[in-house]
Amino acid sequence: MQTNLFPALKYSAVVAVMFFMNACLPDQNDDPGSSDSDTTTSENGAENGGTADFGTTKAGESTEIHTLKNKNGLIAKVATYGATLVELHIPDKAGSFVDVLNGFDDVSGYEGDDNQYFGCTTGRVC
Repeated sequence: MQTNLFPALKYSAVVAVMFFMNACLPDQNDDPGSSDSDTTTSENGAENGGTADFGTTKAGESTEIHTLKNKNGLIAKVATYGATLVELHIPDKAGSFVDVLNGFDDVSGYEGDDNQYFGCTTGRVC
């Protein structure tokens, strides 16, 4: 007898995405007009809530990387090339933030035949 695990996995994935998105929401008490002085800049120039160039595809399309950061310091970097999750910085036991993903530095790393689904957040292979 075979069991279809897809419904259980689907609901687990939805709960995980909702949890992650909730962690990225701003605090209700934050003043949206106040400036945040603890912005970070990565080596490719993306700042808190900003975008940076992520390279050009083989087809000549320009791609960008968007940086998302919450008040607790969690940082997620998502590329416009298929909504690819490139970096995810979370705290370890000691409280220092580390990147837990093995992402590439630019879009050309994601275009190979052996890793086109690496970091994918959409579709049937996410």
